[in-house]
Amino acid sequence: MDSGDVAARLERLAALRDSGVLTEEEFAAEKAKILS
Repeated sequence: MDSGDVAARLERLAALRDSGVLTEEEFAAEKAKILS
């Protein structure tokens, strides 16, 4: 996965968190998966 894809996935996750779809904990867990 290239860095652009990682950034796009993180941006989508942040948008979901900001809109209330994801909790902060869910966001952190998914972010850790993407970055690992």
